[in-house]
Amino acid sequence: LLFILDRQGRLSGKEKIFEIHPNITLFQDTTLNSTRLKLFNTKIVSIPSNHQRLPLKEILTYLGNLGLHQLWVEAGNCLTSSFLRENLLQE
Repeated sequence: LLFILDRQGRLSGKEKIFEIHPNITLFQDTTLNSTRLKLFNTKIVSIPSNHQRLPLKEILTYLGNLGLHQLWVEAGNCLTSSFLRENLLQE
């Protein structure tokens, strides 16, 4: 399973990950149109952003409801800072 957070809709669907990974769930803001990504067997989860950020607690609850209890986060500074600010990381 692969989960991607794409708040601003930067993914085009042409990225290599869509060719090699069979099961992707993409979280994005409800204001974005993602019909182009549905062609790539990608499940789209639209969530309203909060101050231009996706609600991480809501996303983690969604993942927990799928039975996932551990998560490896590969992120840049902004997302990592959000996880730290919301006290959502365990080392």
